[in-house]
Amino acid sequence: MKYFILISILFSQFSWALESVDKMTTQIIKVYEKNILVLNRGAEDGIFREDHIKITSPNGFIARGICVGSSMQLSHWKIYRVVRPELVSKDVEYNLVAIPQSERPNDFKNLTDKVDFTPYLNDKMLPDEKKQIARQQKRIIYYDLPKEAVMKLENIQTEEKESFYKKFVKENISNEKLKQDFSELFFEINASPYITQTRNDQREFAYGLKLYNKAQKYRFRLEYQQNEKSYTDPVSEKSYKQNATRYYVDFSLNRFTNHFSTITSIENFSEKIGTINYPQNYYKIIPLGIKYNSNKNDNAEDYAEIIIAPVFDQMEYDSASGETESREGIRALLSIALFSKVNEKINLNALLEYAPFYDATKSKWDYSDTNSKIQGRFSYMMSSNFFIDYSLEYQEDTFRAQEYGISNDNTTQSLNFNFLVSL
Repeated sequence: MKYFILISILFSQFSWALESVDKMTTQIIKVYEKNILVLNRGAEDGIFREDHIKITSPNGFIARGICVGSSMQLSHWKIYRVVRPELVSKDVEYNLVAIPQSERPNDFKNLTDKVDFTPYLNDKMLPDEKKQIARQQKRIIYYDLPKEAVMKLENIQTEEKESFYKKFVKENISNEKLKQDFSELFFEINASPYITQTRNDQREFAYGLKLYNKAQKYRFRLEYQQNEKSYTDPVSEKSYKQNATRYYVDFSLNRFTNHFSTITSIENFSEKIGTINYPQNYYKIIPLGIKYNSNKNDNAEDYAEIIIAPVFDQMEYDSASGETESREGIRALLSIALFSKVNEKINLNALLEYAPFYDATKSKWDYSDTNSKIQGRFSYMMSSNFFIDYSLEYQEDTFRAQEYGISNDNTTQSLNFNFLVSL
């Protein structure tokens, strides 16, 4: 019982940093450049460097910040989000509320380690005070507690520092965050009244549905697309009207580091032209891929994305003789996408995909069969929930060309109308 009490004291003393349930009143003492505020709360109130807080008043939420320095009675805060700047005043008493470290934006996670805020700190932040706090902490740990308790604490600290897995789980896996990210959904209806293809002078009409979120951590997307085609057989010169159907779902853990995310997806596609099913069923499955984003946050207007992933490629199709055949293998996908926000209404993006095929039956790579794709898209926002886009896409299908003796490449143009609803 004695050691239980001592260890309890140890952890209560060592946990002076703000907990997510802490709340206290505060006032602004001074305002510096670079959104640095000095508040009248410090180490004696349990505030330390890297604490994460939000500032509120009776009129509502005002700002969020990260502690970049603390003395006994004062603290300095880097404010990274201000909702209502008109409510910031030295004459008002505010509520200072601690919030979880896991909710810090990715591009601010290492803020206090990489940026020197000394030029912006109040001259009352004396080095002697920092040393005094450090000596006091050390005295509590090494002199006022049994040696066994100190050793246990040191072991715990070492394990936490060295455990990348624990840090990853803490920052990226949260049931509360999962519920929050799936609470705001978007539903999109799209129609493409104009689509042309160079292959056999095809004409198409397409329509589809999308359901997705725009969350900070957990993202998903569901798509359904239906194409109705008018097709002229180059041999018999007969006209056919056929359908193509596509289902797609993906899930990603967004930014498990500043630049990297994961992606998992399943795609199913089927199409019938004349009496030929090509494909009858086509599955592309990414069990786990890595996506790199050139920017550290999701608010950038211009950025690049690179995806590297294995793709399980399985297809059933009708051969030229009419027999049902199947093919299985793996593709090594390399996808490069460029995005640019020209202004509030105009967006541009370009996509390049290269995915050579590994034939499982022949146990060899086929670098002539790459399913290469180049696509450009222009989008214009007509309103907050309605936009149009024009896309131009070039694609190669070597396997199809060899099987049916048709052209290897195909160029598609489409004009799309999209209506967006927030659920």
